[in-house]
Amino acid sequence: VNYSMTKVGTGSSVTCSATRNSLSDGTHTYRVYVNDSMGNSNVTATRTVTVDSSPPIVNFVNPTPANGANQTSTSATINVSAIDITTTVDSCVLQLDNTNYSMTKVGSGNVTCNYTALNLQDGTHTYYVFVNDSLGNSNRTGARTFKVDTTAPTITFINPTPANGANISVNYATINVSAVD
Repeated sequence: VNYSMTKVGTGSSVTCSATRNSLSDGTHTYRVYVNDSMGNSNVTATRTVTVDSSPPIVNFVNPTPANGANQTSTSATINVSAIDITTTVDSCVLQLDNTNYSMTKVGSGNVTCNYTALNLQDGTHTYYVFVNDSLGNSNRTGARTFKVDTTAPTITFINPTPANGANISVNYATINVSAVD
């Protein structure tokens, strides 16, 4: 498509400019044709410009703990797929319990990023992942939580449970326990 440019100045040396608004994401090519009043013309080499105004798409993938998951392991691997339609994914950062960790990026273009957190304490952990593309567009997943519980519940016999090895004079026994987790 040909567009007119605005000429600024007079004589043998002028500047010309044009602004194209609302370019879609993707690669666009352009070149400039110039002619003078004597019918002489010239054309520039073709140039390209890539527009990327969209953030990368990021999604959790296995083996990432499901939101609200309970686990007994003190480690968790967080894994995401990251896709940028126009440019490349530059980095992935995991925020786990308000601390940022650089994730390992695997591939180019459409990538996966992963991080394995070790030695997690018992309790609830909150995490999400930030992804940036090579032009600085960013996106993040929604927040997720999982709970680590490595402690078995304690069980205590309470009255009127008969003592271990007790002899009783009735044909029934009531067993009561207290369980604490």
